[in-house]
Amino acid sequence: MRSLALIFLTTTLLISCASKSDRAVMKKADIHYTYGTEELFNKNYTQAITHLLKAVELDPENDKIHNNLAMAYYFKDEKEMAIKHINRAIELNPKNTDAQVNLASLHFEEGDLQKAEKIYLQSLKDLTFEKHARTYYNLGLIEVKRNNLAKGRAYLDKSLKQSEDFCPSWLQLGILDLKANKPKDAGKKFHQARMGSCANDPAPLYWHAVSMMESKEYLNARMKFDELETRFPDSNYSRLAQQKLTEITLLENESGPKNYSKSTLEDHNF
Repeated sequence: MRSLALIFLTTTLLISCASKSDRAVMKKADIHYTYGTEELFNKNYTQAITHLLKAVELDPENDKIHNNLAMAYYFKDEKEMAIKHINRAIELNPKNTDAQVNLASLHFEEGDLQKAEKIYLQSLKDLTFEKHARTYYNLGLIEVKRNNLAKGRAYLDKSLKQSEDFCPSWLQLGILDLKANKPKDAGKKFHQARMGSCANDPAPLYWHAVSMMESKEYLNARMKFDELETRFPDSNYSRLAQQKLTEITLLENESGPKNYSKSTLEDHNF
């Protein structure tokens, strides 16, 4: 009886030590995953890959790590590695909607709209997924690329029903209004697009100024382009703003001097 008790006790201790070791490995993997994800959100993609590779080495069956590692590779323009890890994430967990949507986006970027659309539509069946505003937005972009503008608008509207402050949808709707020669309507949407998470994005500010220019509100447009150059001097939009300012000068010279009233200056405050 003593011998059996000793064998059982030894086995228990060995299992207990292995369990502690496993927990330590998982904790280390989680730390690298957390750091890697933070670097991914901060757009430090090299550091993100470094941490996430360590995480996946320690915890190779974790679908979330593979998903985030795929995104880090994608933003480093390593498409093959991105697809490899996205597929692995889905293989490990077919219910990982984040990974499914990311795979659809990779297909979209490569121009395979049909594959992307199929996966996006499939992902909508997950009613617990909290990011369907982006899914509808992406479906809207697919229809815009197909020149199905009415259907594209419908998807963008659905996106905003999911999340009223999803600024990329406001931006895209504004661009569609501009193409339809509705600069006033576009301006209202660009104003909305400048709220929330897009507040530090130069694109909505640029397009807002363009809509004012199209409405012949040249002084207001000039003020917005000047703001863009001040706030985002190193962006491509700053260079575009310089070109637009030159165009405004030419337009003003063609049409003669303007008398700007106070109401005109405030007209852009939608």
